[in-house]
Amino acid sequence: MDRNSLIEAFEKTKLLEGENAVHQLKLGAEFELFEGLACAREESLALTYRIRLKSIEKQKDEYSQRLSSSLKEFIKILERDDPEYLRIITVKENSTNKYHVWLQQDTNDIVGCMYTESAKSVYRART
Repeated sequence: MDRNSLIEAFEKTKLLEGENAVHQLKLGAEFELFEGLACAREESLALTYRIRLKSIEKQKDEYSQRLSSSLKEFIKILERDDPEYLRIITVKENSTNKYHVWLQQDTNDIVGCMYTESAKSVYRART
């Protein structure tokens, strides 16, 4: 998938972090498509992210709230669409922050996008 195809795929969605990821792509951000597939069927991926969400929701900082919102959105889409396999693309904002983009393996439709910061920067912000 090339940059323009990824931007076009985002423009078909209304994901919370979609505009931010597109902005970074238009600025020339590096992105990487991972070759492996994640099994999403039968709640396996949704369960993993529900567990992460419970942990993140306990935090009250801005980053955690932002991540919680996009995780809830992703879980809802997983439950609704029940895709079999997903692919992952990362869009780098800078050396420590990135967007994790989830695409349906067979259609390249984007079903999730989360902004993540490095553990070190999150720790510094919380202390």
